[in-house]
Amino acid sequence: MTAKDGEEKERKQEQRQESLKGTLAAVLQRNQSAPQKRERSEEPAPAKQQPAAPKKKPFEVPEDALRKVLKGEQ
Repeated sequence: MTAKDGEEKERKQEQRQESLKGTLAAVLQRNQSAPQKRERSEEPAPAKQQPAAPKKKPFEVPEDALRKVLKGEQ
């Protein structure tokens, strides 16, 4: 059983590798035949500048007020 399982695993691994190689070859072929189309479409469009939003200051609580709240005082 072990030898049979080993052979089956090898066969599955080989099939998987062949499938991956075929897929890789197809992708590479497609990329080589289409670079002219992509060069035109990959040109970045002029960026629209958005007005800078005013930065808000972080919310701060005075240390004394925070200590009173944490201690349970009012």
